[in-house]
Formats: sequence, C-alpha cells, structure tokens
Amino acid sequence: MKTAQSHFGIALSGVLQRPLRSLLTVLTASIAIASVVASMAILKGGRRRIREDLSKLGLDIIVVQNIMPSFGPVLKSKLLTMSHAEQVRDELRGDAEAVAPAVYRRYSVSSSPGDNWTTTTVIGTTAEFGGMLNLKLKGGRFLGEENVLRQHPVCVMDLAIKNEIFGNEDAVGKEVEMVRGKSRLRLEVIGVLEDPYKLRKPRGQLDTVAMSRNIFASRLEFKNIYVPLGLVWKEGDNIGTILVKTRNADRVEAAMAKLDRLFPPEEQYIAVLSQKEWILETFRSVYDFTGYGNIIWIIMVAVAAVMIKTISLLSVRERYREIAIRRTEGATKGAIGLQFGLEGISLCATGGLMGIGLGIVMAKVVEATILRWEVAFSLSAILIAAGLSVVVGIVSSILPAKHAASLDPIEVLNMH
Repeated sequence: MKTAQSHFGIALSGVLQRPLRSLLTVLTASIAIASVVASMAILKGGRRRIREDLSKLGLDIIVVQNIMPSFGPVLKSKLLTMSHAEQVRDELRGDAEAVAPAVYRRYSVSSSPGDNWTTTTVIGTTAEFGGMLNLKLKGGRFLGEENVLRQHPVCVMDLAIKNEIFGNEDAVGKEVEMVRGKSRLRLEVIGVLEDPYKLRKPRGQLDTVAMSRNIFASRLEFKNIYVPLGLVWKEGDNIGTILVKTRNADRVEAAMAKLDRLFPPEEQYIAVLSQKEWILETFRSVYDFTGYGNIIWIIMVAVAAVMIKTISLLSVRERYREIAIRRTEGATKGAIGLQFGLEGISLCATGGLMGIGLGIVMAKVVEATILRWEVAFSLSAILIAAGLSVVVGIVSSILPAKHAASLDPIEVLNMH
C-alpha cells in the first residue's frame, strides 16, 4: 500500500513540476473525450427521432398496390378493382382492423380560379384511411363516413400543400378548385393534417441528415389532398391501392401469407408490400449510415493519443537527469516506467472527466443551433468515454514509459 502511494506521489510531483505540458495533455484528452460524448449523443438522438417518425407510418400496415409495367400494354383485368378490396376484407377478417381502398389522381389545384395553380396528388379514399397511419390533425377533422357515403364536396389537406395554396392562412372552411381534364371540382377544406415526419430541413439551416432522409424521401412527401372516394372514382374503375391495418404488428406476417395466396407473386401487376418490413429495413440502413459518424470520434481519440504520446516523449527528454538520479538512488526500471505511466493515466483521466462535461455542453449547443432533434445521452456512452480516457492514457504512456525505463543512468549523468 505504501509503495503504491509512493509511486503515485512521485507521479503527481512530476505532473505538478511541469504545469504547461500537463495542462496541454489534459486539454488534448478533454477535447477528444468531448467529441466522443457529443457525437454519441447526437447520433443516438437522431436515430431515436428517425425511429419515432418512421414508426408513425405504421408497422402494422400492409399495402396492396398496382405495379405499372415499364413497357407493353396495361391489362385492366390485372389491375386492382373494388372487388379485390372486398376479397381482402373477407380474407383478413380475423387479422385486419381496417381495410381502405384508395384511388390516386393528379389535379391542378387553386384557392380560386384567378390564383396560381399547383399540381398535386388527390387521394380518393374512405373514412378508415385517416386512422390507419396515425396522422394528426393540424386543424379541423378527417373525412367522416357520411362524407364518403354521400360524396360530400369536401377535402382534407396535408400541411405542405395547404401552405403552398393558402400560405399561413387557416384553410379550414375555405374552398379550393381542382381541375383534371374535363373534371372540375370545388371542395370545402374540412381539415389539415400535420406532417408526421419532423426531421425536415428548415430553410437556411445546415442539413445534417440529408443522406439518411433520402433513403425514404419518396415515402415521406406528405403533400396530398384527400377526398371522398366517389368524387374521383366511379363504378367499374380500377383503384390504385388497398391499405390494410392489421390488429397489431405481430399479425403482419400471418396477414401477408394470406394476401400472398390471394395475390400470388406471378400476378404481374399487383404487389403486396409490408410497411413493417420496409420500415425495419430502413432502420437498419439509417443505423448503418449514422454508425459511420463514429469515425469522427475514433479519429479524434487516435489523434489525441498520438499527441499525448509526443508530449510525454518530450517530457521524458527534459527529465533525463531526474530519471538518472532516481536510478542511482535505487529506483528500478519498473518503478520508472510506472511513474511515467501513472502520470499519463492520471492526466488523461482528468481530461476525460472534463471532456464528459464539455461534451454534454457541446451536444446541447449543437442541438440548439443546428439539429432538428433532441440529443440523447446514455450511461453507457458516458462509461465508454471515461474508459477511453484511461485507455488513451495507457496507450500514449507505454512508449514514453518504456523509453524512460531503458535509460542508462551513468550515460545520462556523463552527458550532463
């Protein structure tokens, strides 16, 4: 015990005798560890937000849709019809909570005939559609059963298209005009849907998640207008999609198996897609991509270790005479090596503790100024950072300690 205290006391004395080099070592270690804490918190927060946003799209949703051929004629008998929707309801009676057919049309839309027109997708669907994707209303309400049955001239807008047509004005209660060929509709806006995907890049702000967002950008447009099915579809027409909401996410596989029998893979123009499978695959892609962000702190830690090793070697060179005197007084090579090792570890550990605090502050500053999500700290990340500070201290001290222990005291004293 006394020997250990003696070694530590000698190491502490060496640290205090060279405050500038010790301070430089502490600062280098603290910056490296701060990068570990901050980057881990930023990446974890980003992954959590992406998971939350994608989960809103529905892990319990199955999509049956037409696949248009890239060449050749489109055979109407192969496309989805309303009878297919009824077959799906019957087949999934025990597995499905709701089934909603949908028809997609492109319309030119304006708040009044004289205003600028914009083209968007108009989705004709049923009242069940609104509750299937966990969509939230910014104002008003979604289509009701009465609206669909009686084909009321009403519509619901996604927030993005509302902003494009009405700007910052409240759209609920106002009318829009929609034109597609000879078809012309004038509808009252009864609701506006929030954008469920919060990880959007605001104007003028650094886009830190562009690549991960591009993975699923096509699914996250949310720039549609929803109308009662009968306004854009008539008896005998094809439909574009059948949306199925299973009773829970665990029933998806059983429902998929039944739908694969109903729409076998050899059906050339109909596909059955599980959003659960797509979302989980997207999670994996996003996690892989954001995992590359760890390279930042790995490089920082490696650079810090090299810098600290260089500082320690310079310290050894300055202390040749001290080392020689200690050797002539009976200090062993092991004791000399241990002294410099303890110095490096204690300085890096101190820098690590400072770096943890600095990393938390850095992450919060980045969150407030750049990010579109909250950073997420975890005990495991803090422990990893603390452990890395000790590892850096050990790794960066091995060579200097070995060099100090190998010095011949007589040669050193003759040189001085």
